[in-house]
Amino acid sequence: MDTHIQELKREKYPIVIILCFAAFMASLDSYIVNISLPEIATFFHVDMNAVSGVVVVFLLFLVGVMLIAGKLADTLGLRNFLLYGYLIFVSGSLACGLSESLLMLNISRAIQGIGAAIMTVAPFTIISRYLPSAITGWAFGLLSTFAALGLTLGAPLGGFITGNFSWHWIFLINVPIGLTAAFFTYRVIPNSRPDKGQTQPKRFDVTGSLISFLAIAILTFVLSQGQDMGWDSTKTILLSLAFIFLFTTLIIVEKISTNPVFDFLLLKNRVFTFSTLATVFVFIFLSGNFFVLPFYLTSFAGLTTQNSGLVLMVYSLVYMISGPLAGKASDRIRPEILCAVATLFSGIGCLVFSIFLDTESIFPVLLIMVWLGIFMGLFISPNNNMVMNSVAPGQRGAASGMFSTLSRLSMILGVVIFEILFSMGTGGNGENMISAMSRHLMVRGFRTAYFAGAIFLFLGFVFCILIIINKRNNFTQKGRNGESVATN
Repeated sequence: MDTHIQELKREKYPIVIILCFAAFMASLDSYIVNISLPEIATFFHVDMNAVSGVVVVFLLFLVGVMLIAGKLADTLGLRNFLLYGYLIFVSGSLACGLSESLLMLNISRAIQGIGAAIMTVAPFTIISRYLPSAITGWAFGLLSTFAALGLTLGAPLGGFITGNFSWHWIFLINVPIGLTAAFFTYRVIPNSRPDKGQTQPKRFDVTGSLISFLAIAILTFVLSQGQDMGWDSTKTILLSLAFIFLFTTLIIVEKISTNPVFDFLLLKNRVFTFSTLATVFVFIFLSGNFFVLPFYLTSFAGLTTQNSGLVLMVYSLVYMISGPLAGKASDRIRPEILCAVATLFSGIGCLVFSIFLDTESIFPVLLIMVWLGIFMGLFISPNNNMVMNSVAPGQRGAASGMFSTLSRLSMILGVVIFEILFSMGTGGNGENMISAMSRHLMVRGFRTAYFAGAIFLFLGFVFCILIIINKRNNFTQKGRNGESVATN
């Protein structure tokens, strides 16, 4: 039987590699631009608030279109679906690299985000369609590894490219690579459409997807522009009310939908809900950290963009070691225990860094990179394992969609929230060019951001503890009901 499985893997290996590369590229461009934000801000003569849109716009369209993209796969055929995703992504990347204004760059990033959304969704659909069930777990494992690798290598690779060439090339390099990947997609991935005689899939929840996209867009806009408009201004209040109305409508629409894009019934599962909320707070911190840290390294610590990328690579290297080890450990140690330890010690490390960041030594930054690399690896793999095992097999598709969307949304919120926190810490001076700030103001801004970051991580720890309590209560309740209970 093992020989048969190995033969299946060898036969399907080219397909899996193409799909893994798509996931890698989509994840890579979620973070590769962050390290270049200071140079982009200088190039366009804008402040930190304005340049944050380069990250937010990409993530906004990535999240929003991800909800709608699944319906297109059945219409275009799976090979064409992924192929078009690559071509849209390449077109957006080319436009980004050639942008002569910040507005054009943001529009191009939106196009790039649409392509990345398709490249994220397509691999899951193709694996389910073309690979035998005996090796789908192996394929999904590789897919997750490559996606994590893209997130891990984004910042250091962006620093290397920007430091040796220019920020334009973090986008232009996608053009030849993306076209090559599109060619192999056309040659390797089988093309199929649903046969007319086959049972058609349930109708995709387009209405719910569009409403959720609008709600996310309004929420992100209010958070990113609320300080400039005034938190108590009429525009901010009206937009906030619009978000509340859309979210309420979404709940109503999804309750009557036969195939809801957001299955709110999943939230009754406490382990799924608590682990997802823990992920939300952790990802808010991670995304916010990798947004403000390049500014700290270049404007405060005085490093070049290239050297800043090398510093961030420390986190990447440690994470690549700790992540797989933590995944294996979660098979022997309860994952909620590992997640609780990870969030607690990550929060402590972040709190200590917020106290000692006002130093001319690079040692505190290197230490926090190693620290976070260890404990984020200890959190992410076991938490993913816990999320997917908390629901019944028939619910894993819906659970994966909701979990992925909320995780990506957390990345948007992380950038927005940390920009606001930094500005608050500087007394509202965050809207000025950061390079022109005094050292005292920068310290206040960074300290506020990282102190709040520690709070987010501690909130993640609280939800991990709630998972432990919930599982213990369920264990005790089963024992009282006379069910068979294993001994710990």
